[in-house]
Amino acid sequence: TALPISDNSAQILDSLSKENPYVEVIHSSNGGVSNARNIGLNYAKGEWVTFLDVDDVLLHDWSLKIKDKLESDFDLICFSHIWEYLPGKTKTVYYTNLDAKRLILTTAEMNPCWAKLYRRSIIESNKLKFDTSMKYGEDMCFVLDFCTMTSKIDICNEPLVFYKNNLGSAMHNGNIHVRMADNMKMLEKRLYAAEKENSNLIPMIYRHHFCALTDIMRSIALSGKHTFRAFCQINKEEFFHVVMENVDLTYFDKKKRMEFFILKKIYFISPVYFGIKAFVYKHI
Repeated sequence: TALPISDNSAQILDSLSKENPYVEVIHSSNGGVSNARNIGLNYAKGEWVTFLDVDDVLLHDWSLKIKDKLESDFDLICFSHIWEYLPGKTKTVYYTNLDAKRLILTTAEMNPCWAKLYRRSIIESNKLKFDTSMKYGEDMCFVLDFCTMTSKIDICNEPLVFYKNNLGSAMHNGNIHVRMADNMKMLEKRLYAAEKENSNLIPMIYRHHFCALTDIMRSIALSGKHTFRAFCQINKEEFFHVVMENVDLTYFDKKKRMEFFILKKIYFISPVYFGIKAFVYKHI
């Protein structure tokens, strides 16, 4: 992986690799998370591949709990996780639908590339890589590409990964234009896949991306960084207007209909509304 120069991670990993013949350390300049994952894929040798980010921890005995699944003919094994969404506040994220392809197309549940085991031969034979041009959603695109290559997908609803949300991460900060452009790429990729597999899911895809849009606005309010300027930028982006023009209110509850009305008719109050929403999310 790409390692920072501000700590002694490289030395710790080198020591670990000397003690354990199954650990191989690859040193590289920091080219971003997608580049690091691609380098890892180039060196991978095992039958299965998985990914862990710096804020992920595998829970105790996770490998024993999925041992039987590893000996099956599945190509992708997905497991639930525990999410610390705010300091000291956790919830267990379970998969709500056993149709994995529906999940990846219409929800965010399957987005992370971690909490999954991939059969490496599928990655190799289809030359799957992470898109290094993306800062947001590159893992969702990788998972979707993988899911289009196989129907042998299994879901394990026992949480095996602990994920700690980091409000200072790229998911919650960074250039708004880049964030919106990458969300547009995710939307287009989902729509393309749905047109090939099940066009009936298209309204649900737009509903999901409207929810993703409002989640982004809440996360901006949570970060408290240049909120008004960021909201002005969002209102200029293609992703915002494509979602607002194509979303079907039939699929919305009362709260989402209210948010749609605010964004469509009285956008100028949106920083205040999402600021209140962020406060409630953080403190209640």
